[in-house]
Amino acid sequence: SFPGIDIAKFGSSNDVILDRELIKNVSVIEQFAKAIKLFRRYYIYEQIKGAERITKEQIPEKAFREALANALVHRTWDINANIRVLMYTDKIEMVSPGGLPLGVSKEEYLKGYASVLRNPTLGNVFFRLKYVEIFGTGVRRILEAYRNADVKPNFAISDNAVMVTLPSVEYQLPLDVDEQAVLEVFAANLVLASSDVSAITGFSRGKTIRLLNSLVEKNKLVKGGKGRGTKYSLT
Repeated sequence: SFPGIDIAKFGSSNDVILDRELIKNVSVIEQFAKAIKLFRRYYIYEQIKGAERITKEQIPEKAFREALANALVHRTWDINANIRVLMYTDKIEMVSPGGLPLGVSKEEYLKGYASVLRNPTLGNVFFRLKYVEIFGTGVRRILEAYRNADVKPNFAISDNAVMVTLPSVEYQLPLDVDEQAVLEVFAANLVLASSDVSAITGFSRGKTIRLLNSLVEKNKLVKGGKGRGTKYSLT
């Protein structure tokens, strides 16, 4: 009678549902296995290069497994609500019922400083089955899976739910014309200050800094230094 996992695969919009599966009235182990199987159907594919067949991941499976295991182990089971997994072309959103365990702050959760198991017996089962490695490292392992990607996961925490967003590593954040112009400046220059970029592009100081910060957020540039010593370079 326990709730389960509600998975939906969307097309071009939320109005286009390509697939829907409600996994409930089965063991937690079966919930986990079925959700992984559905994930692989849509986000893992094989690419042939010459005589070699290469497995490609649009979203790192390691990140999805960690997020799913965390959702099952840390969810509030006395709330009659399913874990929701919303699958899009460019991302997966996973919403787990229940906020953070009592005594754990958002900062501690995101940095893995504190590990408070809401469901210790279930957590121990997942640990012994090697579904999770070490308690409290889930968020760090999710971030590690995206270490070399241009996009990064996002964590949204409220009193009654935790949502993890896993972006597709093959999805490129769009750049506008001005951002492209700034990025082209760095093709011939290794390290530049905002004043250098402003002089080359002709953009105002304020606009240049806004564009530089946007490119840093999109992981196209790296920002280093402080104050007048702030410099930018390509990632």
